[in-house]
Amino acid sequence: MASVRLSQDLRSTIRRNAMQAFDVSTPEPQFATDDINFLVDSVLQSDSQATLGAIAQSYDTVPKMRSSWSNHLPRQLKPAFGFEPPSETRVNRITFILEPRNEANGHRTTVDLNRSVHMYSAHNTAEVPIAVFRDPAERARVVKILDTYEKRYQDYKDSRSNYHATIDRLLDECTTLKQFLQAWPAGESFVPQDKINELHTKVTRIQKARQIKEDINFDDTVVNKVVLTAKLMGN
Repeated sequence: MASVRLSQDLRSTIRRNAMQAFDVSTPEPQFATDDINFLVDSVLQSDSQATLGAIAQSYDTVPKMRSSWSNHLPRQLKPAFGFEPPSETRVNRITFILEPRNEANGHRTTVDLNRSVHMYSAHNTAEVPIAVFRDPAERARVVKILDTYEKRYQDYKDSRSNYHATIDRLLDECTTLKQFLQAWPAGESFVPQDKINELHTKVTRIQKARQIKEDINFDDTVVNKVVLTAKLMGN
């Protein structure tokens, strides 16, 4: 059986394959469809969205003027008083801010929606402070949905991190592929087939010596010159 060194490239390949297997076996947690629907409906039916809609409608009565600030862009209708109205945006994510008293640093939870939603928002990722939900029961349910997801996601991250650390520790302790597989036989599924074939190749003593020479990158050109010179000088 040949000795196969665990090079950095081989370690990286094993690590990458092991992590891909984890991602397949343990998918990242997602929000339940019913929970997404509840969150979306609660936002769309909120007083805040109704107020923004009313502002957008009343804005149509404000006199407009044509823009003349650039000759390179199409002329656009601008409000006479220089402010923009709320506008409906196609939203595919909603970020809930759970600490509205300090929104800049507040805890945020982003929900990827299972469909595009039209709502009043400045961006396609809407930011919704928890204070939008006036009804205490509705707000409590929103917080519970978000907290439950956050806990599941943290458990997932911890599990993935621990798995990654376990693989890394084993790879760091082993210097050859044989050692790695003796410690973790199931790890063979993460090793490239050509390395498995190389491991099971029978080698003679001469081949073994050549392999050792290659493994340590032993260049005998310089040392042979020293030996030859020493002999010629009668040493």
